[in-house]
Amino acid sequence: MGIKILGGKAKGTALFLPDEKLVRPTLVLLKRRIFDSFQNLEGVTFLDGCAGSGAMGLEAWSRGCDEVYLVEPNQKVLPVLKRNVEKIHNSFSQTAAKIEVISAPLRKYLKIFKADYLIWEKDKKENTIIFLDPPYHMEKLYKSVVADLQEDNWFTGQLWIESDNKTGVPMSYWEELGLDIFRTYAQSQSYILVVNF
Repeated sequence: MGIKILGGKAKGTALFLPDEKLVRPTLVLLKRRIFDSFQNLEGVTFLDGCAGSGAMGLEAWSRGCDEVYLVEPNQKVLPVLKRNVEKIHNSFSQTAAKIEVISAPLRKYLKIFKADYLIWEKDKKENTIIFLDPPYHMEKLYKSVVADLQEDNWFTGQLWIESDNKTGVPMSYWEELGLDIFRTYAQSQSYILVVNF
């Protein structure tokens, strides 16, 4: 079973999915809602944390992102992610050069990413999106990553947080934390928050 890229230059491209026990893909309607609002991502750098199949990052790439980083620590998921990236490279060889797969825990990679990010131009920094979507039960990882991004106010881009009010981190937690929530997208108990830093 696969999923498809919804829009952009790779619209309709089918992607492979890892074993359903290993990943929890973003709900299609939730994904459609956020990308309906962010249809043109030209000039954007997109970091897909806990990328799974890569569907969110590759959707962002399809809609014009300059650079996409797909971070996936699970070695059982990684082959499927690489297969999807290879498919995009083979189908769009002239325009798919800036998709990078990173096999590392998200927090560990963020330290490397931060060092690069800090020497970027202001415009590139502000046009960076980090998508935070670990397994819903990994509450500690959610909170730790947000704390890492807040440290020293180094991150000045946008954070998309996907979780679930019932099985993940309740939306109220982020509201009480005082994050600058720009937009909210919800489907049933699941949600994506767009947070400005």
